[in-house]
Parts: sequence; C-alpha cells; structure tokens
Amino acid sequence: MKSKTNLVLLVAAIAACAAAIHWRRPPSAPAAVTVSESAGNDVSVSTAGPKPPGDEPVQSSQPVLVSPPVASLTTEEIVAQLTSRIREGFASTNVDVREYALTNLLSALVLQDAAAAGRLAETVADTDLREAALRQVARQWAAKDSAGALAWAAALADPAERDATLSDVCQQVAETDPAAAVRMREPFVPDSVPNVALEGMMQQWAEKDLSAALAWTLARPQNGQRDELIARLAFVEAQSNPAEAARLAVEQITPGPPQDEAVMSVLHQWALLDFAATSGWVGQFPEGPLRDRAVKELAGIAGYLHQLSAP
Repeated sequence: MKSKTNLVLLVAAIAACAAAIHWRRPPSAPAAVTVSESAGNDVSVSTAGPKPPGDEPVQSSQPVLVSPPVASLTTEEIVAQLTSRIREGFASTNVDVREYALTNLLSALVLQDAAAAGRLAETVADTDLREAALRQVARQWAAKDSAGALAWAAALADPAERDATLSDVCQQVAETDPAAAVRMREPFVPDSVPNVALEGMMQQWAEKDLSAALAWTLARPQNGQRDELIARLAFVEAQSNPAEAARLAVEQITPGPPQDEAVMSVLHQWALLDFAATSGWVGQFPEGPLRDRAVKELAGIAGYLHQLSAP
C-alpha cells in the first residue's frame, strides 16, 4: 500500500510538471519521460521527445502518449528519471523551473529513495540552491525516517553544512516530538558552544512539558549551553509562574550575560503581571549595571502601564 501511495505521488508530481512547464526541444538532447493519468485506473508513460530545460516557457501541442504501464518501471528506473529531471531543472536559468525541481520533483525523489535525494543535493554547485536542496531533503527525509536522515546529516563533510542540516532534521522532528528532537540534537552540540536551534527546540519542549524539560536540563553538566537552555526554560515558566522563573534564573544560571538576559526577560513578563512584586525583587539586586538596567526597565514598564490605565 505504501509503495502504491508513493507511486501515485510520483505520478502526480511528474504529470503536473509536464503540464505546467514546456521546455525547448533541441534535436540533440536526450528524451525525457513524462507521466500522465488516463480516464481509467491505468497510468501511462509518454516519451514526448527531447525536453531539456530552457530559459523561456513555450507553448506546445498536447503530447503524444506511448503507453507502457508505470508498473513496468523499476524503482531504479523511476529514481534515474527523477534524478535526470531534477538536474535539468537545477541547470535552468528559469526561476520557476528551478523552483519546481526543488519543491516538487526533489520531494518525489525523497519518497522513492531518500538516500539518492541526499546524494543529489550534495552535488549541487550553486551555494544557495545547494542549501535549499539540503534543507528540503533533510526535512522530508526526517518526516518519514528521522534516524536515517540524522545519520545522513551527521556524515556531511562540511562542518557548517553538517550543523545546519542536523538542525533541519531535528526541527522537523520537533514539530511533533520536541523532547525527542532535543535528545537527537544535543549529542552533536559542543557543551561550550550555545546552539540557537537546540535552544528553540528546548523552548518547544518546555511549552509542552515544562517539568520534564527542566529535569533533563538541570541534569546536564554546568556549562554555557546549559545556561542558555535554562534561560529558555525561565522564559517559558515566567508566563505562568514568574517568581519561580526568577529563582531559576538567579540560582541555576552562571553569573554573566546569559543570566543577565534571563533576568531581564523574567522581569519584563513579571512586571506586566505584578508590578509591585517585581519592584520588590529588583530592590534586592546588588548595586551594579544589572540593577541599573532593571530599574530603567521598570520605569519604562510603569509608564506603559500608566498609559494603559489612563482614561
């Protein structure tokens, strides 16, 4: 059933491409295969002549269909045809052709053979297109096989590219299971180097299950990454329990810029809910830049609240 569903999606993608994009047909170019659906249940493949990418769409007559059934094509043949069409699309200077190859045909290739799609994305020379292709493969591969996608991303040679693709894979997982995404991403993040993507996933986890996210984070070794994660947790907790969030920021984050930012984030949310309690908290701050900044922030919030209450 899964194979049949994938085949239907493949047929739809290529049929739509054939209907929407008509490429110039120089006589020396190799023939391209298009797929169309007949009135009944049969699906037919047409060899409509050479169809390399061009820079301008041109009008053409309805293609002549030659009808070997798609069922006669092996997975390897389908993958080869999709790969060829994607390469042609990526080579085009027509923006619509390139975009369709990226968003539709590459997606169809991931359904058929995600590893082949990953290998193809790694061969793209254009920097922006390569980045977009890697992201497309990462997200769609992760949606159907997160372990396979993670292994592929972790094996990418370029460190920056590897880090970004690992984040793309885990962010896809985080859409349904942020706890799993955090646990997948964390082993690839150096303890001393904060990672914004990991912090975002932690915030998603905390919004679903704050106590579990907090327990996991507090069990981590004390380092810069842990401090940034706790700052995200304090931000989430401040929305419902700002006093506890304030305690978390002060007691669990190492003094320094991350702690200062966490304190100010909690202060802002708390002051909007209970200005008097927040003022009392700030009054306990030791003299210094953080206290001065907090007092200034409170003055701004006091003015804002006064405007809201003015008739």
